[in-house]
Amino acid sequence: RQCGVSLTVGMQCKELADLRAAEPEYKALCSQSASETIRRVDLAFEKFFSQFKKGKKPKEGAAAGYPRFKAYRFYPGFGWGALQGWDAVFTTNANGKVTGGRLQISKFWKDEEPTTLRMRGGLRNYPATLKTLTITKEGDDWFASFAYECIPQRSHSSSEVIGADWGVSTLLTVAKSDGSFEEIENPRFLRDLMPKLKEAQQDAARKREHAIKTGTNKAGMISKRREKAQKRVRAIYRKIRNRQENYTHQVSAKIASEAAVVA
Repeated sequence: RQCGVSLTVGMQCKELADLRAAEPEYKALCSQSASETIRRVDLAFEKFFSQFKKGKKPKEGAAAGYPRFKAYRFYPGFGWGALQGWDAVFTTNANGKVTGGRLQISKFWKDEEPTTLRMRGGLRNYPATLKTLTITKEGDDWFASFAYECIPQRSHSSSEVIGADWGVSTLLTVAKSDGSFEEIENPRFLRDLMPKLKEAQQDAARKREHAIKTGTNKAGMISKRREKAQKRVRAIYRKIRNRQENYTHQVSAKIASEAAVVA
């Protein structure tokens, strides 16, 4: 700050190399994953300072606010750069569609052998050039997601041009070229699970009030019972989100396959 020099990703990665050489606990970590975490922090600060360069002051509580420390239980996962410490081999069927494969990751910890995981699912467009790998945890399950570069390939069954308009009572209203209209319903997934969500939130709130009364509501401290209650709340939210994403994906895939142009 005194010299007016900003820290860059390269400078911090170089310091990480020196730190790994000096401290045994840092040397045990995977260097590629630690470097990717530095890039995440740099991206968060870059978004924050870009607001001031534009002459705008971020509002309190806004998404582009000052980056804050995240406890380990709120940090969803970690990542790797382009084929740095990991590799993926895909298997295809007779039609050239990816049906699965194997994911190999270098050691997570000191003296650990490389980990090989079996993958389900596949890539929409293949062949593709893999760019990044991100490992995330949702509940008690772990997921691997790829960012890859490809040439998009889409197929549709007609040359029809349609128009779409978002609704309130309905999810979408589609106007077709023959003058007809189609309304796509908007399922209320949140409303359907609201009783269970309300009950779980009340249970978690009671655990928090007990922690405040007993003086255990300190930073980094959480009881087993309170942690289980919070897991139940997050599990219900995750179920709602998964249902919403699955439904919108089915609707968008159907529209994309039936129409050549969507306005």
